[in-house]
Amino acid sequence: MWAKKLGKEKIIAETDGGQHGVAIATICARLGLKYIIYMGAQDLERQALNMFRMKLLGAEVRPIDFGTAEQQDATSEAIQDWETNLKTTHFIFGSDVDQHPYPIMARKFVENKKIGFFEVKVVACGVDSGEHATTSTQRVVGVFHGQIIGPQSTSAGLDNRDVGPEHVFLKNLERDEYYRITDKEAREAFERLFKLEGIIPALETSYALAYLEILCPTLPNGAKSKMSDENTLTQIPKFDGHYDHWSELMENLLRAKGLWNMIADGFQEAPPGIGLTPAQKKQIEDKRQIDHQVKHYLFQAIDRTIFEQILDPRTSKIVWESMKKIRRSSEEMRT
Repeated sequence: MWAKKLGKEKIIAETDGGQHGVAIATICARLGLKYIIYMGAQDLERQALNMFRMKLLGAEVRPIDFGTAEQQDATSEAIQDWETNLKTTHFIFGSDVDQHPYPIMARKFVENKKIGFFEVKVVACGVDSGEHATTSTQRVVGVFHGQIIGPQSTSAGLDNRDVGPEHVFLKNLERDEYYRITDKEAREAFERLFKLEGIIPALETSYALAYLEILCPTLPNGAKSKMSDENTLTQIPKFDGHYDHWSELMENLLRAKGLWNMIADGFQEAPPGIGLTPAQKKQIEDKRQIDHQVKHYLFQAIDRTIFEQILDPRTSKIVWESMKKIRRSSEEMRT
């Protein structure tokens, strides 16, 4: 409606996952506006059903098959079209690079100075592999639409090379919190929600759903997510006093998730006063986060009585060793 009031004859947009394109195509069909959507050839292949929907609604879909054939090149082409035809064309961005005043409007609609926000970023094959889209936690300061290291994600909607300056600002203020979730964890969350609730979520949403398993146990009043229920795919073996049986089950779980090395080798913070390179700091932070995840599994396995006997919960390895000692104490009391 804004475009019609401005006298624009054509709407253009870019999209990767395709949902943005379908939404705008629906509106344009209703208002009788011409609509052109730019989309990378690789994204079109992954989102063939959404392309069919856009065409069915009367949109012209222009595939971009050069460069990376993904969102970056589709956005560049769309921007060139818009700049060439400013008088007749209105651009509705699907990314966080929109023209004024849309970014400010979006910020004002969700602004709340009393609370912060969580953002879950994407790791495809592990941070060290370089195949990830966790731009907020792993990338360095750079420019938009330059020669930037390509991301990797199962989800086309999260396959982005950059993060907006406001996200960076809020992260540096420590008002927002940013966390990493792997493609595998997101796919598991996708399956869990469908099996538990009959809801098929978007892949983009599945990364946030996967983080609930870590977040919900830390919330007040015993709040938790059904995603973490004992009847879901990730079953945490409960410690019932029989250490040998429990430790075998827990070790198998941690090995299956690639986390056993935190128990076997342990995690150590850097000694105070030692200067670290940025790469070393990142490596320690990555290991610290993995150690927190392992502790999360261990704490889920025990009740409050056992938890209160663990005097030093600094690392998952120390917690594990503490549970061994609790086992020995219990055995001595029985004898």
